[in-house]
Amino acid sequence: MRYLRISVTDRCNLRCRYCMPKGPLRSEAGDRLAPEDIGAVVDAAIPFGIDTVRITGGEPLVRKETAEIIKMISANASVRNIALTTNGTLLGEKAAELEDAGLSSANISLDTLKAARYREISGEELLSSVLSGIKAAKERFSPVKINCVVMRRVNDDEIGDFCRFADDEGVVVRFIEFMPHLDCSMEFFYSKTEIIADIRERFGEMTEVEGPQGLGPARYYKADGLKNPVGVIASVTSPPCFSCNRLRLTSDGRLLPCLYSAAHFDLKRELKDGGNIAYVLKAAIDAKGRLCAPARLNMNMAELGG
Repeated sequence: MRYLRISVTDRCNLRCRYCMPKGPLRSEAGDRLAPEDIGAVVDAAIPFGIDTVRITGGEPLVRKETAEIIKMISANASVRNIALTTNGTLLGEKAAELEDAGLSSANISLDTLKAARYREISGEELLSSVLSGIKAAKERFSPVKINCVVMRRVNDDEIGDFCRFADDEGVVVRFIEFMPHLDCSMEFFYSKTEIIADIRERFGEMTEVEGPQGLGPARYYKADGLKNPVGVIASVTSPPCFSCNRLRLTSDGRLLPCLYSAAHFDLKRELKDGGNIAYVLKAAIDAKGRLCAPARLNMNMAELGG
């Protein structure tokens, strides 16, 4: 295990259809792990090989203590990389603070480059704020990656536009297969095969190449007509279960062996009772592959932390 994903909140200032549930969220603010508890979990995870931590949500930047959490984690010399996954709407105003806290890299979720469509997908008119966030991130973090969830009849016509955008802006774009969960069906699903075919048709032959630094599941491809490689995350058609090197911690303290995990380990209770955190981490690692069945997510993406 090298990679720990930590959701610091399941709250978000957007309501994207593939991520946020239709009804109320499970947790309240009082259910979140305190910054010192998150720091304790990271410290306990280091002996198991963890050297990369990703901060996720919900939208992590709606939590006021996120920079404090990053600073606490960065104080551990064994953590080589601290990354952030964000919708980018608040990144422009907070990038400097995050850099000072020790953030290394940023992934920015963006599913359309069209203002009207952005509002349809997210419920808000904040595309310009995201673009400002990308600009601020490029000045401070490396690499900067754009995560685009491809949805049939929603934004599948923008795959080529995102490739050009990535080349022009000097960022890395990764196309992600839509994943069905509690409130979403497969009607929006657009496969890796279709994504690759679209890119090949517009930009020429593609060759698989080594991608930028990171421990994520993306496979990277270089098209003849593009300057930079593009990534594809085939979470549905080719889930990377056998090479998975990560654990997930939800904002309310549940440790998940897998994105598709049907069970969780209650780290919050162990923290509250002064229990053995390392024992729980070991149990979750041992459970990888046994409690997972790639199909439909058992929780909404906002609760899982992506």
